[in-house]
Amino acid sequence: MLASGLPSLPAADSAFTSQLSLPLWARAVLRLAEWSQPPQEELAHYLRADLREGFEEGRFRFGDDAVTLDIIVGTVMATLRRMIATGGEETSLALTIQRLLELLGLPSEEAKALSDRAFDAATQRSEALETPPTRWR
Repeated sequence: MLASGLPSLPAADSAFTSQLSLPLWARAVLRLAEWSQPPQEELAHYLRADLREGFEEGRFRFGDDAVTLDIIVGTVMATLRRMIATGGEETSLALTIQRLLELLGLPSEEAKALSDRAFDAATQRSEALETPPTRWR
């Protein structure tokens, strides 16, 4: 118990402490997935559109079918869970995205460039969200 009367956090709970070190966006994705009725259709809307467009343009081998969505979403969720359980580096998510893009049919160089760009953008947004506005400091 802390002096404030609040319970102290369990120091030995490595899953809990590793969650704190994950970026805000990763924790949010995992929490959304744990809901009894996650807003999957809303989140999958953008993924479906990208898959459909990539397939129609002949860049992807697969479209926006349910199996392809399950593979992508399941792989990303498994990667996030592994990152929490092992304290893995955030870069493993970028590599996961790269591999998924390669499996969809993109050349390795393009898949790496896209996953790096997405990872950098997500990291910047996460850092901006985790820094409270000046009036809150």
